[in-house]
Amino acid sequence: MQTETKTETIHGWAEKLAIGKAGEEVVQRWLEQHAQAVRDVRDDPVFQRFDIDYLVTDHAGEQHTVEVKTDRRATDKLFIEFQALTKSTAEFWLMLAPKTGKLYCFRRALLLEYLGQNLGRFYVFTIQSGRGGQRWSVQGVAPSITDLMAASEGRVWDVEPE
Repeated sequence: MQTETKTETIHGWAEKLAIGKAGEEVVQRWLEQHAQAVRDVRDDPVFQRFDIDYLVTDHAGEQHTVEVKTDRRATDKLFIEFQALTKSTAEFWLMLAPKTGKLYCFRRALLLEYLGQNLGRFYVFTIQSGRGGQRWSVQGVAPSITDLMAASEGRVWDVEPE
């Protein structure tokens, strides 16, 4: 693992929640247009424990679990937060990049395997956040989208950009 840690701007908790919520709404609308059925389980404590946002039934009748993340930067990389990736049990991670109008879909288990095998190739970023007088940080990496797509049977779709 590259030992240099890069720290980004502190985001307020309210701002972070608003960004995530807006991204989830965009993705939910997209899912509803492209899947047979979508069940929103974001507020269900059972699914919250496993970091699952949606149950999605595809057109073949198979049900899948989905976690949604939003990356607001417009780059050729996506930020993957370690704790979120390892806590989630969702089959698919959908990552919205609203500034570029792209929705990326990754198989979470393959994404986890890829990062585990290649962690030493990436800088570890620390993102600081806070609410009230409390501050905390999360760590993650920002691999190239091309690498993520190849390693995790990724797919990409166009959505309405920001």
